[in-house]
Amino acid sequence: MKSKMIRFALYVTALCLILSDPVWAYRGSRDPMKEPWYTPAVNYRFRKVCLGEEVPEDLNNLQKQVTWSDLAETLSKLDKNYSDANYQTDLSSGPVAWAKDLAIMDRDLGGDDEITRLDGARALATFLKKSCAKSQAPLSSTGFSDFSDIPRVDREAVLFVKANGLMKGHADGHFGGNEPLLVCQLIQILYNGRELFSDIRLDKLFLLDPAQVDSIEIQDGTTGDVKVIRERDQVAKLVKLLNSFRFHKAEFSDRDGWTCRMKLYSSSGLETDFTLSVDSVTLDRTRYLSNDPHFSTIVK
Repeated sequence: MKSKMIRFALYVTALCLILSDPVWAYRGSRDPMKEPWYTPAVNYRFRKVCLGEEVPEDLNNLQKQVTWSDLAETLSKLDKNYSDANYQTDLSSGPVAWAKDLAIMDRDLGGDDEITRLDGARALATFLKKSCAKSQAPLSSTGFSDFSDIPRVDREAVLFVKANGLMKGHADGHFGGNEPLLVCQLIQILYNGRELFSDIRLDKLFLLDPAQVDSIEIQDGTTGDVKVIRERDQVAKLVKLLNSFRFHKAEFSDRDGWTCRMKLYSSSGLETDFTLSVDSVTLDRTRYLSNDPHFSTIVK
């Protein structure tokens, strides 16, 4: 009898310990996957739809890797200057073309290509820097344990998204740049930056660093004559002019007016290739033509 009482007391004690421990208690009456860390963000996105037609509700979709088409569609819907009518009506290719025109996405990528966390940081940094959003300057350091593993060219983007609270890294202190960016993580990013993304317009065409431009090649669109600028002060002035361009609406190009093609080179080779033109009717406007020959963006 005494041994049975002892065993019963041990069972009761063990049960109390299990129920009092939050880790073990989750395995009992509460399923931790029903209350994931991104639940508030998902609930918010249901009210502020940006990711496709609706936020995926089931866990399997939320754990899928984000594609460039997903990200382009999400960011284009945040940009109040974007219009489907000025691209293709197909939602998968229109936003992708927009993302490529604004260098948010590399031109050699496809909409179905999947995104890493580092890709996401780079795209988000470009998106916000080309907008009117009052974002914070990049931090001097992030504190991520794997920051030294991030390529130098991408470190500023990671410092930028950390400074603006968009991507805070994992609980164990690393950023995980080569890890896939998941749908639930993208939703969390939108939630983290909900104030920053609340009223946003992309109005900048270029984010060029004069120090990284070694020479500029200019080709007259009428005669075909080519001029190469290498003087540092002239390069800096022209880069400053390009960075000052702001567009206020987008429309299809009618290919009229004067044009010139410009190529910007750095020590590693060709960096940027684009065409500038002036509308023959509205001479006080400058029109930027992307690599897509059917599209142009009007700038001041």
